[in-house]
Amino acid sequence: MDCIKKYNDLLIEIDNQEYIVDGLEREKRYLEKMIFESGPKDITAINYDHGPTGSMDYTPFDVLLSRYEKVCTRLEIEKSILKQKLEIRNKIFKNIKRLKGLEYKVAYKKIVEGKDLSRIADELGYSIGYIKNISSKINKTFNEAV
Repeated sequence: MDCIKKYNDLLIEIDNQEYIVDGLEREKRYLEKMIFESGPKDITAINYDHGPTGSMDYTPFDVLLSRYEKVCTRLEIEKSILKQKLEIRNKIFKNIKRLKGLEYKVAYKKIVEGKDLSRIADELGYSIGYIKNISSKINKTFNEAV
């Protein structure tokens, strides 16, 4: 598989994982507000005229607490997954930085900037064949990271 596709897929996975973590953190804050900031002190009167279909929205404390515990557990798992993906991305950058000279330039342009080999060859003033050889070395380095 092409290293650019792997890198781009990794960036998409990181974005998705950040979205999941953000959503769970928002839900956790909402539940904390429901559990710790609301409650009996806010209730001044209850209108029982509406019966079971009334407009009062009440969730039992034990249900809120159970949901809160589940969200906290899942949040820790999702944060761990995000951390692993970020570590892979950082490892890729470390591998790129270990390259020197032309290999570094080709790797950066190929993986980070997403340029194709013919454009890289034109920009750097080398033949496409020579850039392909360097690119194959870079792919090997990159695949070791992922």
